[in-house]
This record gives sequence, C-alpha cells and structure tokens, in this order.
Amino acid sequence: MKKRYPLNILTALLVCVMSTQIAWGQGAGNASAGDDPLSELTSEDSLSLLDEDIDSLSNQEMLSRASKKVKTMRQTLARTGELLDTVQEKERDVLKVNCINEKQAAMKGFVKVSEQAYVNLETAAQKGDNAEAKHNYKLVSLGNQRVKSLSQEARLCTGEERRFAGKGDIEVVRPDNGKEEVDGPDEGDILTEDLPELTPYQ
Repeated sequence: MKKRYPLNILTALLVCVMSTQIAWGQGAGNASAGDDPLSELTSEDSLSLLDEDIDSLSNQEMLSRASKKVKTMRQTLARTGELLDTVQEKERDVLKVNCINEKQAAMKGFVKVSEQAYVNLETAAQKGDNAEAKHNYKLVSLGNQRVKSLSQEARLCTGEERRFAGKGDIEVVRPDNGKEEVDGPDEGDILTEDLPELTPYQ
C-alpha cells in the first residue's frame, strides 16, 4: 500500500524544487556573464578611456594596431610570469606570490579574450563589417589597457614601484648677503610627523 502525503506537504515540496531550479538557472546566467573579463569594460564610461579616434580608423589600420597590442599583451604577461618565478625562487614570500598570481590570472583572461576579439576583427574586416570591426577593436584596446594596469599592480605586489604622496613645504630666506638659503632642521632634530606617507603607485 502506497503512503499518501497530505496536499500541503506536496505543495511545499514542489515549491522547494521550483525555487531550487530557478536559483540554479540564475546562477548559471551569472556565471556565463562573468566568463568574459571584458564585459565590465564595454560601458560608455569605460570606452571613453580610450585615447584613440576609432571612428577615423580604417579596418586595415585597426587590424595593424590590434595586432601590435595583442603582441604587447603577450609580452607583458610573459614578463609578469618571469617576475612571479623570481619571487618564488628568491624571496619565497607567500603573500607576494599570491598577489602576483592573482594579477597574472586576470591578465591571462584579458589576453585570451583580446586574442579572440582580434580573430573576430579579422573576420569582420574581411566581410567589410566596419561596425563589428570597431567593436572588436575596442575590446582589444581595453584589454591592452587592463593588462598594462595589472602588470603595474603585479610589480606593486613586490614593492618594486612606490612613490611618496603628500607635499613638502620649503621656506626660502634671504639673509643680508643676498644669497638664498634653505632652512632645514636643527642638528639632532628628528622630524617624523611631517613626513609624507609612503603609498603604492597606482
């Protein structure tokens, strides 16, 4: 004899199953959107960062420039790999290694998408589709910018690039002899409060 469940229990189970399926569907959609590291860079605000007049470029000019940019990205990625190897072998600092690893992984994603965009650019140029060619050229250009930025961040992971932030005031006085002299701290004085803060270059 089959056991029969009350209707309210069956309804609750059905709702749970449907909710789970919806959640999985949304998760899959989000994952697909996140597969493209350049998706966040295709907004008008991001495109305004490009320092090129893309509308004035012919398809062949875009192909030539995109080819050079992809080559530069590959070289930059290779240098970051060498930096990672050096840190792993000589310093063995886990924090630095993890930091560079993170930047390198992001760079690989941008290089991969840019390489595919270049292939699509070639196809669009052959078909004479200027709009599609421009779209893919923008992706390559934006990818190049992000790889360059991530390379700088990778060097920051090692403390290789730093700068002083803040302004130092120097007072110039003219004594009676007419020569300029710069007032400095008296001997024995140690000034620490007015020193600019050391911050990473960004």
